Amino acid sequence: MYNYNSENKTLDRKNFNEIVQNNTIANYLKNNYVDGDVLRQEIFNNLKAIDNNKDFNKATNNLFGNDVYPSMTRQTIDMINFNKQVMVDNIFNINTTKDLRVIGGLDYKNIDTKSSNLSGYDEDVKAVFFGADKALSETQRIGAIANVGTLESKYDMNNAKRENTFFQGNIYHTYNKNNFSLTNNLFAGVSSGEVERDIRFVDVEGHSKGDLDNKWIGVQNIASYKFDTDYFFFKPKVEANFTYLMQDSIKEDGNYGLEIGKDLYYNNYKVTLKAGANVYHEFANPYDGTDVKLRNISADTLKLADNENDTRKDLSLRLEIQKNDSFGIYGEYKYLFDDENMFQVGMNYRF
Repeated sequence: MYNYNSENKTLDRKNFNEIVQNNTIANYLKNNYVDGDVLRQEIFNNLKAIDNNKDFNKATNNLFGNDVYPSMTRQTIDMINFNKQVMVDNIFNINTTKDLRVIGGLDYKNIDTKSSNLSGYDEDVKAVFFGADKALSETQRIGAIANVGTLESKYDMNNAKRENTFFQGNIYHTYNKNNFSLTNNLFAGVSSGEVERDIRFVDVEGHSKGDLDNKWIGVQNIASYKFDTDYFFFKPKVEANFTYLMQDSIKEDGNYGLEIGKDLYYNNYKVTLKAGANVYHEFANPYDGTDVKLRNISADTLKLADNENDTRKDLSLRLEIQKNDSFGIYGEYKYLFDDENMFQVGMNYRF
């Protein structure tokens, strides 16, 4: 933190922007480097004891949660996308001739992700869903579904973990005719939970615990067309979605992809194997940053950004088993090209 002035035989403090990679954190440290406050000086005294830039940046990232907190907005978006995908897998993609259809089921998803600049994490999302839809005509249906579940995550860094419960309500309309499908879904949800992490560098040892609450509202729009051949079917699709997350962040995304599959029939069962590829692009910035305030140290806040890519790509392999128009189970593996593995299983019942 200091340069030695041999002429005056003094130590001159460096500008924090010279040694801290994150300019927001550097400016925060500069603005709050004031003598007199005991707790504040204790933190700065421990930072002074660090003799290289790498460990100094590691310590400041740990202090402000810059290696953990930015991932949480992405996790919340993943949770919302999980709820939307449950609707696609168990309702929108399942045709029926029933006038009134009551639907229920459960789903589980595991995400294991690594990151070059943030803490990797292992995440479990578990949910139940229930609701009903009704035919408006031979080609149109309208319905409502509720998703209720939990998100639990353990981070690779700082002994950090997150636990959340969530609820999402959905009102949707579907149109299906001659292999063309159009879906519109209006959804809103809330989640509540807590996050914990350790703060440890030099002689600083602490444990941080805080609340984590979110609200969101959005629309989901999907158009697809199924081409049948003698051996396989091809199903290109395009999506346009909008999500407003009450953390001052907005998600607008587009998704285009292709499914290639094969249906096999045995007595009353249909077995389907699908391979898919998708590209997602964020038209707005859903990862708008996380506001952090160190209580008892300063009233200032700083915004942490997580440097998410605007475009994400994935490959997937999925197995579905359906009995008539009532019971189904499935499993899916998906690889995302930003070093993320996703495994999902689920079951549903319709009567």
